[in-house]
Parts: sequence; structure tokens; C-alpha cells
Amino acid sequence: MRMKSKNSKFLASVCVSSALLVSATYPSITAVAAEVTSVKTATLSVEKAKIINNKKGATDTITVSELKKGDIVRVYEASKGGEAIATSEAVAEGKVEVTITKTDLLKATGGTVYVSVQSENELESTRTAMKYESEVTVAPPVDTVKVLNNKAGDEDAITVSELAPGDIVKIYDASTGGNLKATSAAVAEGKKEATITGKDLLIPTGGTVYVTVTKPNKDESKRVTVKYGAEPTTVAPAVEKITVVNSKVGNADAITVSKLKKGDIVRVYEASKGGAAIAASEAVAEGKTEATILGKDLLKVTGGTVYVSVQSENELESARTAVKYESQITVAPAVDTVKVANNKAGDVDTITVSEVTEGDIVKVYDASTEGKELGNATVAKDAKEATITGKDLLVSTGGTVYVTVT
Repeated sequence: MRMKSKNSKFLASVCVSSALLVSATYPSITAVAAEVTSVKTATLSVEKAKIINNKKGATDTITVSELKKGDIVRVYEASKGGEAIATSEAVAEGKVEVTITKTDLLKATGGTVYVSVQSENELESTRTAMKYESEVTVAPPVDTVKVLNNKAGDEDAITVSELAPGDIVKIYDASTGGNLKATSAAVAEGKKEATITGKDLLIPTGGTVYVTVTKPNKDESKRVTVKYGAEPTTVAPAVEKITVVNSKVGNADAITVSKLKKGDIVRVYEASKGGAAIAASEAVAEGKTEATILGKDLLKVTGGTVYVSVQSENELESARTAVKYESQITVAPAVDTVKVANNKAGDVDTITVSEVTEGDIVKVYDASTEGKELGNATVAKDAKEATITGKDLLVSTGGTVYVTVT
């Protein structure tokens, strides 16, 4: 310690003596201390760098432009500290940019790198933060996917817009796994959409497809869920276009649907959904506008409801329309519509039934079941009542008659 102290004093003395010697020898010269500083290279602006994060196993690239001879670019994972993960060669004479390439240089999920520039005889610049995309292609927004589910036998179409040249679209039948249904050609130069077509590619009743996009040197995007509607469906027939005639046992019942067009087919069911059709018409012929289905005892004796559909050419069958129909048995006349006049002996007695229609047959019996028919009458054209007459038709002391309408 003492030796160090003596040496220090000795050196100090020498320095002072030297200074005095110089001053004495050259009185006009004054000793001055000069501080040397280095220039720091300007910070790189974000717009001068282009970052491409390619799929796993491919080469990622970082290109920096507007440089000058001798500039060196460094790439870091942090804004300060740490070692550079990549460094360029010095920019050559006559060049203004440099590109750093390296397999899997960047993170698969995307992120941020920090880039600096150092010019010749200058200090390294401050690092500039630059964000970059994932290696995985961004999934297409749902509103860029248009699905057209055409009639059976025609080509369905799926179009994806807002794409770039080289993009490839794929269609799946499930959100994960499942089957690849179709793949587009790469989007052509100058184009911004891809269309996939296929005969009966989609389900007739509608459903869901799952769509991806893969950009060049990128991994395939996640699948986006896109719902689509059913193929064209025939409009259900209106009730007023359907006429149902429930004839008596042993006769043919009839169901007629009007205001149809060529090729329409009518089907009749016993339920609003499910079950097999109990009857179907032939296709409506050219120039015709209605179809009639005939069937012996097709309908229930007691009346009920049938469900009628129509299917036009190249369309799905319509929803079923509920149509009520009457019993095969004529509704009994209301008591207050029957007027009985029991006249004196030798005169004609009369039984009149009102609120009936043309062709109705009125019969009068002397018993509630079986017994004897006392008389009958048929309602005349345009008439609304029928009258049965007969001399001493009724019991003079009064009694009961039994009236039916057929």
C-alpha cells in the first residue's frame, strides 16, 4: 500500500513537472483537456421494415430499406438488454437494403421484435419495436363467406371474398376433424375471391359448413362456422285451395288442390310431420292447374283432418297444410228446423224440414231405429226446404216421428 502511494505521488510529480517544463519552454502554449464523443445512428422507422413470419420449418425474413453502405441491422427479443437473435451483413456498396433470413426465427403465434441499425463509425441506434403476425393464417370473417344452396341436381356454390393472390380455401363438414369436402384453386393474381362449386355439395335441408383459408407459406387458419339455408322449397298450399269430399262407405273419397302448375305433385298425410303419405297425385300435366286424388274409403267415416303438401319441380316438398273434413254421415237436422202439421182426419198431414240444400233427401220414420219409413222428399233445385205430405200420415192422437237427412 505504501509503495502504491509513493508511486502515485511520484507520477503526479512527474506530470506537474512536465507541465511546468513545457510551459517554461513554450510560454505561449497552454495545456487543454479535450473530450471525444461518438455519434449515435438514427432510430429506424417502422415503415422501413417488412417482416414475414412463415409457417413452421420455412424461412422467416426481416427486410430493412433506406440504408447506406456499411449499415448493420440487429434483431432482438427485448427493447433493452439481451443478445441479438440475428444480425445482418454490412450493407454493400450501391445497396440500400438488407434482409435477414432464418428458419423459425420468429414465434409461431406472432409477437414483437426490436430492430436496431448501426452505421459506420457510429454507436448502435435505439431499438424500434415492430409487431409481426402469426404463422397461422387469420380465419376469414363470416360475412366474407357466401353460400348458395341450389336445387337438387344443380351446382351449389361457396364464395369467399377479401382474399389475396395465392390464398386457398377449404371446406369441411365439422368444426374439428371430419371430412374435407372441397378445396379451391389458389386465388389468381389480381383477384380477391375464391369460389368452390359442386353438384349437390350441400345438404338439401340446410346446415353448416366450416371454412378455412391458407395463405402462401402460412399454416391453415382455424375453421369458421357458416350456416346456410335449405334448397328452394315449394310454398305450402292455402286451405282455400283444397277441397275434400268424404263419400259414404264403398265410394271414392276425393281431395282436390287447385291453382297448381305443371309438374306439381300433391301428397296427403295423416300427421302434420313424419309418417308416410297415404296418397299422392300424378304430376300436374301441361296446361292443367289442379290435381285430384281419388281413393275408396281414403278418409275416415267419422271425419277428421288430413295434411296436404305440394312439391314443385326441382324444389323441396312444402310444409303440410291441415285440412278438416266432415263425416261421411250427414248431420242430423236440428229439431227447430222440422215443422209438423197433424191435420184432421181425411186431410193431408205435412212435415217440412228447412235449412237443407239442393239434392238433400229427407226421410220420416215411425221409430228411432228400423221401423217403417212414412215418407220422403228430395230438395228441389235452388230450394232450401223439403216437405213430405200424406193423408192421415200421422197418428190422430199425436205422437213422435223420426227425421233424417241424407
